[in-house]
Amino acid sequence: RGIHASGGVGFLHDMLVAAGGRNVFEDVPRESVQASLESILERAPEVILEIRAGTTPRAADWERQTRAAWRTAASLPAVRNNRIHILLDERLVRPGPRVGEGVALLERAMRQ
Repeated sequence: RGIHASGGVGFLHDMLVAAGGRNVFEDVPRESVQASLESILERAPEVILEIRAGTTPRAADWERQTRAAWRTAASLPAVRNNRIHILLDERLVRPGPRVGEGVALLERAMRQ
């Protein structure tokens, strides 16, 4: 399904670390990783944060489809424990003066 994850460098990785998280792709020295389901299964994340910019007219449909797609990987701890969080917010996709607010959003999501 074309999964892109944050690698071990760049502002998304830095935001996640600042929020107290651990990036399962931190060993990949790139900003973006095109991750296979197999590589995600191997790394077994405890939390999955799906991040998109802003909102869309069909955000509820997109969120439902995203959650359904992750359910096919039921062996992942994040899926088993219902720790998939859908975050639609510009502060998470653009580095800038509101990056601190984005870090707070990530921190709240990871605590759920």
